[in-house]
Amino acid sequence: QIDASQVHWLKMLQAFQDSHTVAQRWQLVALSSAIATLYGYYVVKKLPLGMARVVASVPIFALFLTLPTLFNHRTEIMSKTTVLFVTTWLGSFKVLALTLGRGPLASHLTFSQFSVLLLMPIFPKQHASGQKGRLHDDAGTPLQLLLRAVAKTVLLGLVVYLLVAVPLWRPAKHVVYALGMVGFLGLLMDGPASLITHLVGLAIVPTFDQPWLSCSLADFWGRRWNITTSSVLRTLVYDAVVEGSLVKRPDPPPATATITATATTTTKRGDSAHSSAPQGPEEDTHATTTNGHAANGSSSAHPAKHHHHHHHKPRVPEWRRAAGMCATFLASGLAHEYIISMLQDELAGRWRWKWLAYFTLQGPLMVGELQAKRAWRRAGLPVPNVWVARALALPLLVWVGGLLFFTPVELDTDTADRVVEGCRANFMAAAAMLLPKVQQVAAGVGIGGPKEGEL
Repeated sequence: QIDASQVHWLKMLQAFQDSHTVAQRWQLVALSSAIATLYGYYVVKKLPLGMARVVASVPIFALFLTLPTLFNHRTEIMSKTTVLFVTTWLGSFKVLALTLGRGPLASHLTFSQFSVLLLMPIFPKQHASGQKGRLHDDAGTPLQLLLRAVAKTVLLGLVVYLLVAVPLWRPAKHVVYALGMVGFLGLLMDGPASLITHLVGLAIVPTFDQPWLSCSLADFWGRRWNITTSSVLRTLVYDAVVEGSLVKRPDPPPATATITATATTTTKRGDSAHSSAPQGPEEDTHATTTNGHAANGSSSAHPAKHHHHHHHKPRVPEWRRAAGMCATFLASGLAHEYIISMLQDELAGRWRWKWLAYFTLQGPLMVGELQAKRAWRRAGLPVPNVWVARALALPLLVWVGGLLFFTPVELDTDTADRVVEGCRANFMAAAAMLLPKVQQVAAGVGIGGPKEGEL
């Protein structure tokens, strides 16, 4: 039941939303976020790691939790969803990582770089010689990012058209929804990044990498789907569990002073040498996965080279890597569940738990997938063709997603319909704004058709 104080709070929010335009509220988001960035860089980051930073960051957490309430969940769902994703989730997680000496904000940054990394849904590329993995991949030049954002805008428009105009079989509809998320999130990440990151001297990791080509759950979650978010989760959750410490410990000194530049550990405080997302415990600490990710969670498959000695990082127990992976998905599930709860009508009873169950389930599924692969190898069976692997992995993802991910937004609530309508309305508004300008340009170059009185 909603008590009197909650009703009063709802009325105050509604009155504020009615008395301020969407543009004015976005200006408030920008101004308050800028103040939070100044505070985070010049105050929080100067404090000792741990509890001092956590306590000092409480005002930032409170702000990031409050900002989404500036927008109506029905008539302004795209604005609300954007703020929930960029600030409430990614922004809060990045700040929490900063308090523990983890993540990109904890490294040596200029104020402009700190601001861009905090307020934009991006994750920086790690610059380490000789190391591979998603954190060391480059998303491309500003022009490539811009072209990718345009392509994803077209993809999102096509998805909206299909969902509005074409009757679809429910599993096919779920695939279209997933492509819509690639379009929307990719546009949100690649578009602003194409304009700003180069100016402040940042290279970023890719956002998506053809998730429809995934050949396993580990491939989907660790290398292809929403790489930016998985990178944030890894630095905050997975690395902490694997290392056995919330606060990042200093990197151990090298065994000798004659290390070559072939492979190094992190050189900046708070930088991570790990790949973008946990991909499950591996059988051999020195074996690499198919794209060069190290089996022990490090992004380099080989120890640093010395003239006389080899320096080995201590082997991480397999159970700890599995626990880190499960904890990462649990954190993701909680964040997703909070976001969907904020997009519903009632204040009480909004948690439906299916998104939490969906993401929490991925950890055990990936552990089971790893064990199945090991059993397959031990039996001496041939490695399946990559297309066979995709034919097994993708239907599993669609089936589990249909049960737990899409049901809460498609059948339990009207969230999916509201998001599609919000995207359609934004496209229509953009068209209404741009069409007159296009017609003016066309008329100016003489391709606007015959003038009045002409044949």
